[in-house]
Amino acid sequence: MTRRCPSRTTSNRLPKSYRSTRSVKSPELALGDLLNLRLARKRRDREAAAAGAEQNRISFGRGKAERRLSEAEKALADRSHAAHRRSPDKALDDPDRG
Repeated sequence: MTRRCPSRTTSNRLPKSYRSTRSVKSPELALGDLLNLRLARKRRDREAAAAGAEQNRISFGRGKAERRLSEAEKALADRSHAAHRRSPDKALDDPDRG
């Protein structure tokens, strides 16, 4: 009969009740779960970068005609808003008015 090395026996490992059954990729973490902070930080940064990339795809991933259309719509909305002001901009710059 051969003896095993004591470091390779299962008695040196944590009991199953102490080991986490969830993986690090699981979004649900219980109080006793272990968490690798480096991996969590990388995952958080990746998600933030993905959200920024999505916003950039919306903003910059459009054709010339679409950009011009949105600029024209914005200019029309700005003119409409300016037309409904109570006092024109010139009156605000007039030094005699006070």
